[in-house]
Amino acid sequence: MMSEISPAAISSDFARHGVVYLPQVLNARWLREAEAAYNWSLANPSANASNYNKEENSRFYVDTGNPQALTGYAAFLKNSPVADLVATAWASSRVDFAFEQVFYKEGGAVRSQRTGWHQDSSYLSCDGKQLAVMWITFETVPRELALEFVRGSHRGPLYEQRGVQNPTRPEVPRIEAAREQFDIAGWSITPGDVLLFHPAVLHGGGGTEAGRRRRTLSLRFVGEDATFIRRPAGGDTPPAFLQMNETKRDGEPLRHPSFLKLRP
Repeated sequence: MMSEISPAAISSDFARHGVVYLPQVLNARWLREAEAAYNWSLANPSANASNYNKEENSRFYVDTGNPQALTGYAAFLKNSPVADLVATAWASSRVDFAFEQVFYKEGGAVRSQRTGWHQDSSYLSCDGKQLAVMWITFETVPRELALEFVRGSHRGPLYEQRGVQNPTRPEVPRIEAAREQFDIAGWSITPGDVLLFHPAVLHGGGGTEAGRRRRTLSLRFVGEDATFIRRPAGGDTPPAFLQMNETKRDGEPLRHPSFLKLRP
């Protein structure tokens, strides 16, 4: 199933805004297969798996870039519409899958705090227009709790996360304190919907309601124009990017043996 949005509009919105909302592009079959891949990750945690629990009856679990992920993900990635959607957004024929990230959030006695505004590109050694994050959720997320984006922010500048020691870039703006000054977009999301965005776009998310869970799968893709640019690694940097930090020079094509070539 493809989105009712025209391919030209998908490509234009991705290039201009850095994010595109694609309603009901995953039918029941593909949603089941995406959830099966997600469940594989929960059952097979990598060395990067972390629990960020702040109270006893809540849970915030994240795992990033399992080196064995293709065992659970390859069939879904190859056969589902996801690669075609990314290729449409880029108006390009080459799509490589780089890594996955899974989130499991469960609210405790009170709503969990929102995820702060950030750019994924600030801690990933990659550059280019043909980079994409596909965000898939398995629960309905109302607008007030959904992921939000500052449209057009993927075109620069790149900011430093708050709290980073010896920052080399300006800090992320205090967007929540002046929301009216930013072009913020967000949508109510139901299972089957997809958010597709550039990793350099500023984004943040609402908290999880007390007593509710949110399961999210984030898939990362790179394209023809993606290049390597060395940036400091974090605690959950995927192994492929750690290796490239040791072997690649800035400006080289962003390629790694672990990436799965999906298109053509």
